[in-house]
Parts: sequence; C-alpha cells; structure tokens
Amino acid sequence: MWVLIIEILLIFLAYSDIKYKEIDIRFILISFVLLVLAKTDILLAGIIPGMVMLIISYALPDQIGSGDGYVFVLIGLFSGFMNCMLIMFMAAVLCFIYGIIVTKTIPESEIKEIPFVPFILISFSEFIIFR
Repeated sequence: MWVLIIEILLIFLAYSDIKYKEIDIRFILISFVLLVLAKTDILLAGIIPGMVMLIISYALPDQIGSGDGYVFVLIGLFSGFMNCMLIMFMAAVLCFIYGIIVTKTIPESEIKEIPFVPFILISFSEFIIFR
C-alpha cells in the first residue's frame, strides 16, 4: 500500500518539479498522513538520509532543494535506511548521467538547474520492480 501512495506522490512531484521548479510540501504531508492512517510501519532510522540532505540543502541553498530532502525523509520512513540510501544513490547516478549528456549537448548558458524528483521517481520505480 505504501508503495502505491509514494509512487503516485512522486509522479505529481516530478511533474511539479519539471514544470514549476518547486515541490509542494503539502503533498508530502498528505501522503504521510495517508500512510499513517493505513497503519504502515514507520522505520525511524530511514529518515537519516533525508535529514542529511535537508541539512545540506540549508547549508548550500542554491545547490540542492529542500523539497528533495523532504521526499527522502518520507521514502525513508516507510522503506528503511538502506532502501532509502539505494534509491538516493540510483537517483544521483541517473541525474549525473543526465547532467553529463545535457552539458555536452546544450550550451552552458542555457543550463540553470536539473530537477531531481524525476530521477527519484525512476529510481523508486526501479527499486519496486527489482526488489
């Protein structure tokens, strides 16, 4: 059940991140409430990767968005520490590959930022399919 809720959340957030370059935290809070009401097990150690990402996003405000950290806090709460780390690693690798391709094909002046949630969506989907 938790997988479906997070997958739907990530689809909406990926669209929002691509189109508007922002993540609506209300969707994350609504998803959290739905997951708690569904009596899904909460794994507190899973918030560590998301919390580290949040700290980094506040330390480097123009480099990493805080919404990405909140997404990983939610994913980690319900998937656990190691699964969250695996999803984060896969998303970072995909984003890195995409970034290399974009920098080689588009002039540097047009590159401003890369939305990260679409890569989280792809990584989460891969994780669910191949787990």
